[in-house]
Amino acid sequence: MRHRLFFTFGALSLFGCSASTGTGTALGSGATSGKSRGGSGTIDVSSGGAGPTMSGNAGGTSSGTGSTMIGPIPTTGTGGSGAGGACAALVLKPEAVTEDKMVPMDVNCTAAVPEPIAIYIMLDNSGSMKDDNKWPDAVDAITMFVQSDPTATGAPWSCVDKDGNAVMPPASLTAPGTGAISVAIQYFHPTNAGKRPNECDGTSHRTPAVPMGPLPANGPNIVTSLNGTSPNSDTPTVGALTGGTEYCADYQTANPGKKCVVVLVTDGQPNACGLSSNCANGGGNGNCVDPNSASILVPIASNAFMMNGVITFTMGMNGVSADGFTLLNQIAVAGGSDCTPGSPGNETCDITTSGSKGFLDALNTIRKTVQVTNNSMQTVTTTTTQHTTLQCQWGIPQAPAGQTFDEQQVNISVTVGGTKSPIGNVADASACAAASGGWYYDNAAAPTRILACPDTCTTIQSTADAQVDVLLGCATQPATVR
Repeated sequence: MRHRLFFTFGALSLFGCSASTGTGTALGSGATSGKSRGGSGTIDVSSGGAGPTMSGNAGGTSSGTGSTMIGPIPTTGTGGSGAGGACAALVLKPEAVTEDKMVPMDVNCTAAVPEPIAIYIMLDNSGSMKDDNKWPDAVDAITMFVQSDPTATGAPWSCVDKDGNAVMPPASLTAPGTGAISVAIQYFHPTNAGKRPNECDGTSHRTPAVPMGPLPANGPNIVTSLNGTSPNSDTPTVGALTGGTEYCADYQTANPGKKCVVVLVTDGQPNACGLSSNCANGGGNGNCVDPNSASILVPIASNAFMMNGVITFTMGMNGVSADGFTLLNQIAVAGGSDCTPGSPGNETCDITTSGSKGFLDALNTIRKTVQVTNNSMQTVTTTTTQHTTLQCQWGIPQAPAGQTFDEQQVNISVTVGGTKSPIGNVADASACAAASGGWYYDNAAAPTRILACPDTCTTIQSTADAQVDVLLGCATQPATVR
């Protein structure tokens, strides 16, 4: 009994090549034998041994003992004789080949870089600092601050290419910078300051006990100074604030681009330089704020801030009364500072109960408050990996499951404007010149790519809708010689 099966080839396309003759076996039941007629048609499959035969409606005939078939695709045999023969060819899209290469590229990078600041610590070393461990707390906190290199690191670089796409910062781009901190120190009673007039007009406070220097290098000098100083006498706040703000004004003039701030640290109320803490409303207990204090001290801070941009921070330790904090808040506001933003009336750094830790935290708060950032921009030429699709090179497509690629049964067709044309094969690139278009393998013995000859490549690249097909299963056709 014979059964007639009708196949729809789907991904298969008939590519004209002569019918093959040869010997072989077919997967299925029985060896292949029969006749093949050119043209389209049907495949008869015998159930018992004769094998498939192709019959058609046009063309001559070609006879033989059959060709090896895997499905409908011939995979062995040589070109046979006869006119109008056709073989089924598996049409596959070529695999795109990309090439990675390093190309120069300009990128724009920005980063928020903290400004460098200079901190002039004006530390109260009046006699009351001996009480309640206040002097050791101050020494410990300042020591930790200057030895810990409290440098504010700038934000990382953010880079974009010419199209605005985010890219990684080039390795050649140095760190965006840090907000370097310099510190100097002086005391309410400067060493060798002389007698009272020098402590009240600010002259002696205008010169630091330890000159301004960057951290951490200047840290040991400040620690040595702290350990060699001790509390004594009264609280000449007028001279300390006057000399401190004048020093910062001079420093900023001599160091353009740097911000200098005064940190006025005290544990009590002003009681020298014409002011007394034994005023009438204080009952003579030494905790009164002289009514003239605000009219003398606030303008000093205000003028320094308004005229020279010098910021004054105030820090109150245990011993500052409620009225004393009111005065310190007024000085801070006039000096353009605020230790507790969002809490009006509490502009002073209050460390009455927090000891050395609170003192250190206050110094770090001051640093962060003052240290603003500027945007830094750089244009850097770097290299990047560019992925380029090679229009005239294609990877060899994978053969269907269970089949082996045969480099001698590959053909290429190019469709331009709806017309499909076969492109013949040449031996290598050097043979392209003698052919009317063509293609070749990168390595004829062990091919991994299919490459188009220059003429064929020009055609492909000059046509927007050009389509390339790789056809497997027919003997490779040579290119036409010019």
